[in-house]
Amino acid sequence: QARLTTNNAAEYRLSIRNAGQRASDGEIVVTDRLPAGVTLAAAPTGAGWTCTGAAGATTFTCRTSAVLAAG
Repeated sequence: QARLTTNNAAEYRLSIRNAGQRASDGEIVVTDRLPAGVTLAAAPTGAGWTCTGAAGATTFTCRTSAVLAAG
């Protein structure tokens, strides 16, 4: 378990998967709230994702229309 300290950058990753029995269909939206005391340094990025969230924010939302395979 990593420990975050004041004014030091850290990387925060989310992994998204489809636990269903069919491939996804339509837009996928992920919204996340950062742990208490943690803020964004910049808007999140990810290949194939469009994200909103500004420096200093504690939440962000990312969207994609990519198809996620089942399982």
